[in-house]
Amino acid sequence: MLTSSAFYYRLYPSTFSANSSVIALYEADFIVSEISADTFAEHGISLPERFENMVAKRRCEYLVSRLCARQALEEIGCTQNTDIRNNTDRSPVWPDGFTGSFTHTTTRAAACVTRSDHIRSAGLDIEPVVSSELYRNLYQEVLTPGDIALSARVTGEKLTTEAFFTLVFSAKETLFKAIYKDVGYIFGFEAATVTDIKQDTLTIKLNQTLSELWPEGSLIHIRYMFRGDCVYTLLLIGAVKDDGHC
Repeated sequence: MLTSSAFYYRLYPSTFSANSSVIALYEADFIVSEISADTFAEHGISLPERFENMVAKRRCEYLVSRLCARQALEEIGCTQNTDIRNNTDRSPVWPDGFTGSFTHTTTRAAACVTRSDHIRSAGLDIEPVVSSELYRNLYQEVLTPGDIALSARVTGEKLTTEAFFTLVFSAKETLFKAIYKDVGYIFGFEAATVTDIKQDTLTIKLNQTLSELWPEGSLIHIRYMFRGDCVYTLLLIGAVKDDGHC
């Protein structure tokens, strides 16, 4: 799509779907360009706070992620308050009866939305597989001893060390997004360890108690998919914590 302000993006339903009539996931590829307040107005999206201080990349990813959310909300029956704004802590303000999650890379944004009477919260993340250099620079910050032990068992031709690292990083980001409103504070990568990886699902275990709802030892199942040079992770938490979504 080309707008009058020369902003290019392509919006489409994600192949990383949850196969449910109460969940919708849209993503969009975009080209970073200099966009103005007029571009937001043209698309019916409110300006975020500190808009004037945003660099071009941040403006583009914010706008496109909100367009994804609007499309997804309309698909599952929400037609009002689909212009998603942020709380003071930068968490999104979803319409009553709905919840969701945003993610973005340098050229792609996505949003997952769902009815909150079925799913209490959601976490979605997309990450490009890191380079060997970036892996060497970050692995000690992200991987726990348990993660490293798992890497030794599962990496090889089908899952490289860099892809494993990116998957673990993405899973922990998705976990944070999904349970942040239950926890209420920022916790680090050391709080959880990936204990098992199957074909399209991994298991993550909490190494410490994060809240009453999320005690040490909790086991959480996160869906994942590799597509192209990116990994996708998704966590849906049901109204009852042990209903099969986590």
